[in-house]
Amino acid sequence: MTIPTRKAPLEPTGPIVTTETVHIVDEDGPAHDIDGIHDVATAPEVVKRFSQVARTISRFGGYIAGVLTLLLCLTIVADVIARWLAVPLTGVLELSQYLFMPVIVFLALSYAQSVGEHIRATVLIDRLSVSGALVVNLVAQAVTFLTCVILAIAATLSAEHATTIQLQAIGAVQFPLWPIKIVAAVGLYMLALQVLSGLVSMVFALRESVAERRVSGASDSGNRGLLWSAVVTISVLTLLLVCVPMPPLATGIVVITLTIILMLAGIPIGFAILIPSALGLWTLVGFNAVLVSFEDIPFNTTASWSLTVIPMFILMGTAMANFNLTSKVFKAAKQWLGQLPGGLGISTNFAGAGLAAASGSSIAITYSLGRVAIPEMLKAGYKAPLATAPVALSGTLGMLIPPSIILVIYASTAGTAVGPQLIAGVVPGITLAVLFALVILIWASIDRNAAPRSDRSSVTWTSRMQSIPGILPMTVIIFAIIGGMFGGVFTPTEAGAVGAFLAVVLGWATNRANRTGRGLATGILVSVREAVAGLAPIFLLLIGVHALTRVIALTGIADIITTAVTDLGLGRIAFLLLLIPIIILMGMFMDSMAMILLLVPVLTPTLLMLDVDMIWFGIFLVILIEIGMVTPPIGILSFVVHRVARSTARVHGKNVGLGEVFTGIVPFLIPVILLLVFIIFVPDFVLFATAG
Repeated sequence: MTIPTRKAPLEPTGPIVTTETVHIVDEDGPAHDIDGIHDVATAPEVVKRFSQVARTISRFGGYIAGVLTLLLCLTIVADVIARWLAVPLTGVLELSQYLFMPVIVFLALSYAQSVGEHIRATVLIDRLSVSGALVVNLVAQAVTFLTCVILAIAATLSAEHATTIQLQAIGAVQFPLWPIKIVAAVGLYMLALQVLSGLVSMVFALRESVAERRVSGASDSGNRGLLWSAVVTISVLTLLLVCVPMPPLATGIVVITLTIILMLAGIPIGFAILIPSALGLWTLVGFNAVLVSFEDIPFNTTASWSLTVIPMFILMGTAMANFNLTSKVFKAAKQWLGQLPGGLGISTNFAGAGLAAASGSSIAITYSLGRVAIPEMLKAGYKAPLATAPVALSGTLGMLIPPSIILVIYASTAGTAVGPQLIAGVVPGITLAVLFALVILIWASIDRNAAPRSDRSSVTWTSRMQSIPGILPMTVIIFAIIGGMFGGVFTPTEAGAVGAFLAVVLGWATNRANRTGRGLATGILVSVREAVAGLAPIFLLLIGVHALTRVIALTGIADIITTAVTDLGLGRIAFLLLLIPIIILMGMFMDSMAMILLLVPVLTPTLLMLDVDMIWFGIFLVILIEIGMVTPPIGILSFVVHRVARSTARVHGKNVGLGEVFTGIVPFLIPVILLLVFIIFVPDFVLFATAG
């Protein structure tokens, strides 16, 4: 998070506070942006000690989450091997879903907060003066703290009830769930403690900033109107929700509007969605429903076997990055494509397509590719929009190119065969990769300053051929994952675990410079730590989105839209063309999984009546969901890219704004829309690969 403030002396193990951003130098890992200001010069010693204690507790929770993430990966890999040897392990699914996942996520939340990895927007903060930005951050931190406390209390009530009834996980193995619910509550209290630490530090940072302004006599009126406008708007919308009786539809609109404004105010995106959703639930069905939802949604969101794929694919992505597999693919692509205008961007795009064939997780692709490609392009002089957009759009390819998690979910919801559904995504996915490359090529040709040509004097046919062995480990991983999934050897989650395991083994074995036991241990440690810090904000966002989806369902907004569309009595082409803007709009506010679960049952009768092939519609719907993954206000991949760009600022030295990321996205939406219109008129373009 960007917090403009004065320069402070460097503490031996504390943060560096500058006028640009706040970094924490941690001897156990790389520098990160942080969400609080620790060790402010004028803060009392007791405050500094409190910050250190909170950091230590958060770090301890992160270490436990990291160890469990590694154990989860190894357990799943062991289960795959044991099943192949005809001696399958018992209870892996139940342990993964009900033990590993909740404990990992809830203990990772405070660690992610301590290293500043929670996804947030800084659009408003970036435009305010020093004191104004601190005031907004202070209010955001206070609201976040209050929400954390309410969540922790709800989790405590849930744990107390589970303890009373001795709640058990039921399945191949049975074990008590109440200790896990207690750990979940403890994790939320740890998060609240870390947020409180930042809140207290910000109070002293604001006091110091005001004192300095008085001494220097400097004015602090910059964008004060913007600050007060935001405060008044948030207050009015909150009062409307709490005090003014409104129809459910109006309540839903106010909730969405307040969500957007809180995002812009710098509150972590998960909380910015969760807070208005809680107010909406309170208005619609009462405060008890809020408590029940807070007891139910966080734990149920994390205790999900289908979502176990997220930590596994993120771990695979971080392992690929830390064992240099991603960089080797990127360097090979740069050797072969770098001579083109926007060559680094085109290389990033096709490297992302290759990762999509290995991963299937858009978030994992974006995270791992972004950490390599964004610094490279920014250091080469690329403008921020062109340096970030290809990474975000490459991430969307993971939703189409097999193995695709979201297509598997769609197939199970729509009742289509999984194999043909996955195969149907191959041609559109490759087509989009080519179209994205054309956008980069045209953009760089028109605006030469957006992508300066790199020095190609060292590139020869010999160097190109020498780059080919670097992509072999990734090729092995891709074939192992795709072959294993299509051959029925393992599920998407198991594919992620096997991929992470292979990334570590092959990355270490092919890394001549660091092929030592210490190099292996260090690579695993850093990969696990980054995976834990990366997965926590994603699950916080999912928790918020699930709460918002509940509000959307109660207000009937989605039903009103879909019913209005189906009642128009349109033909096939007109109906599908009309769905494009409607689903894009819904995708701006709803989770992709929630959209599938909501839209497919509602639209299926109309689609079948219009003779729309359901396998084809799955590709059509997922392409539309891709747009929602990169467009505001939720646009999770854009927020991930923005976070990666800011967290790697020490490498490229650029301050990348969220607005620049969204600006870069816009040109890439044109070919996506054109492809959608094309496949409406030529459906066989999608279906010919599934014939027979």
